Amino acid sequence: MINDHWPSEKYELAPPNYLVALGQATFVYNMLVSIMSQLFVRVAPLESEYALRLFHSLNNRERVDLFSGFVHKNEKDQIVADALLYCILCYNICTENRNILMHSTYFEINDGETRLVKRASNDPKREIHFDIPLLELRNVADQIADIFIYAREIYGVIFHRDRLAQISPGIPESSALPEKPPKPRILTPYQPEAIRRGGMLPHQPSGA
Repeated sequence: MINDHWPSEKYELAPPNYLVALGQATFVYNMLVSIMSQLFVRVAPLESEYALRLFHSLNNRERVDLFSGFVHKNEKDQIVADALLYCILCYNICTENRNILMHSTYFEINDGETRLVKRASNDPKREIHFDIPLLELRNVADQIADIFIYAREIYGVIFHRDRLAQISPGIPESSALPEKPPKPRILTPYQPEAIRRGGMLPHQPSGA
């Protein structure tokens, strides 16, 4: 019989509903990476097996740059190219947000107030704080899911277009492309109200 109360109390490092949202964000991001790899294979001027290995061997900056370059060079339909480039932009934001979540520790400051703390990648001694309450975390997960669905629908359009092109040469119209979802919000470091008003600290990018 499955214990409905899991994990046990001594292993609960964050509220269960917060962990559920974090798990959802992680899972849908993995799904997003999977469909982005398939889109990469579609636009890369390479053998499919090699293109897939290449995608997974690159870091995110390299993926985004090479993917965008392939789209600019090889996608003849400008409407499809625009959709792909927007998808890549949103994927990059989702990746930055996901990396913040995956490399942070959780703290509860006051009753109901939460804070994620991440070590700076270029200076492990420096802590970066992110104010991400449950509602915001759920919003991050939903935005990643929106981009996954968008990427999946783009892939379907390109797949069917390419199949039709094999039967009837030419560039079929791409009127079935999905509507662009809103661009995900970039998670930014927390700054106390006094600092935000006075402008004492410069803005730091989320991936710092």
